Amino acid sequence: IFYRVTPETMRLTKYNTSLTLSIFYRVTPETMRLTKYNTSLTLSIFYRVTPETMRLTKYNTSLTLSIFYRVTPETMRLTKYNTSLTLSIFYRVTPETMRLTKYNTSLTLSIFYRVTPAVHFK
Repeated sequence: IFYRVTPETMRLTKYNTSLTLSIFYRVTPETMRLTKYNTSLTLSIFYRVTPETMRLTKYNTSLTLSIFYRVTPETMRLTKYNTSLTLSIFYRVTPETMRLTKYNTSLTLSIFYRVTPAVHFK
C-alpha cells in the first residue's frame, strides 16, 4: 500500500495498492519437458491526483494471472541459494514543520534460485 503527501494539507494519501502472489518451482525432468517456473497473480489499483481538488481518484484496476513455461534440460536443476525478508519504512521531511513523516512501507519476501548442473553418480 503506497502513500504520498497531499501538498495542501501535507497529509499522507493512498495512491496505489498492489497485491502480488508469486509461486516459483521447478521439477527436474528426466527428459526434455515443459516445466512451470513462475505463476503470478497481481491485483493493482491505481489512483491519480485531481488537480482542482488535489484529491485522489481511481483510474485503473488490473487483475493479471500469468503462467510461464520453459524447456528444462535434464542436466540442469534449480537450487535455492538465498532467502531474504525485508521490511522497509520510508520517511521524508515535512517542509513546514521540518519533521519526518512516513510515506511508504514495504515488506518483501525474496527467494532466489540458481541453475546448477545435475551430478550423476555411477
